Amino acid sequence: MFPRRSIRDQFNPVTVDLQTLDELPRLWYGVPYDEHKLFKYALRCGQYGKKSHPDDPGPHPLSTWGNFLQTYKKTYGMGIGLREVWGCDTHWPLFAFLSNRDMAVLDTRHHGWALTRITAMGFDVDKDAKWWVDRDEKY
Repeated sequence: MFPRRSIRDQFNPVTVDLQTLDELPRLWYGVPYDEHKLFKYALRCGQYGKKSHPDDPGPHPLSTWGNFLQTYKKTYGMGIGLREVWGCDTHWPLFAFLSNRDMAVLDTRHHGWALTRITAMGFDVDKDAKWWVDRDEKY
């Protein structure tokens, strides 16, 4: 059933009648984390940070990641980040752009921005971008 490209009506807060969004199982829309694609995109967009200490892990400074997340939220009005999900076949988490619970307040522009960014990062929207079940969900 998951991951899948489209979201079913029973998981869409716009089409179900619930007292609170917490009653809705959380799904995340995103792509499997790929360090090379994401940092390459961040560097291309000028969001490179400075190494605060020579012992910072990895080839890029940790501030690059923080700059990228902050700039995206400021520019597009929605937070992005790494999420633990069921069914992701990489050892890294999912790089998520939005959750189904966000759909009640976001509009089609936000989804369009996510698709544009996913493509700009070098992912195949038709193959890589899907809805995934949050790891904290029991079913």
